[in-house]
Amino acid sequence: MTHLVDHQVHFIPLAGAANKQARVIGENVCGSKETFVGALGTAIVRVGDTVIAMTALTELDLAYAPPFSSAKDPVIMAAMTAEHIVKGDVQVSVSLEQMRDRGAVFLDVRTAAEVMEGALPGAVHIPLDELRDRIGELDLTRPLAVYCRSGQRSYFAGQMLRGAGAKEVYNLSGGWIVQEMFRQTAETPDR
Repeated sequence: MTHLVDHQVHFIPLAGAANKQARVIGENVCGSKETFVGALGTAIVRVGDTVIAMTALTELDLAYAPPFSSAKDPVIMAAMTAEHIVKGDVQVSVSLEQMRDRGAVFLDVRTAAEVMEGALPGAVHIPLDELRDRIGELDLTRPLAVYCRSGQRSYFAGQMLRGAGAKEVYNLSGGWIVQEMFRQTAETPDR
């Protein structure tokens, strides 16, 4: 792949770069027109108590190295989420009232077992695993506020809905966990 500093082609066998390439391919399969511009080849190695790391200084490569973090490290996942929000690939809302004012349909993509623990009043329940087959049950001309337990599955559902032609799709930030926390906080009297 092309190194972002010297612009030469190098063999860079790192999971972080492979993950970026896979994300670009996945986005393009879904209709995007992303390009993979290259990598810095950030590497981290631990030998005993000694840690050695290297990267270029002008760009940030979020390096993945098993002794230090997982491939889906929270910092890397947060950075990818922020990138999608900044690029406009996903719209986020934390306000149920704002979504109700827009006339949004609330779509719960959690499993049936999760819904048994509670759900937003009036929400349509279509588990993520069934969404592709049941997308015709939704009015894609209306705003859709999608939620799951924490936000990851609703993000994937939002991508599917946009790919199917929905124009106004919102990921309910923090999912059921945050909405339930808001509800419980509002119901707790001041002490």
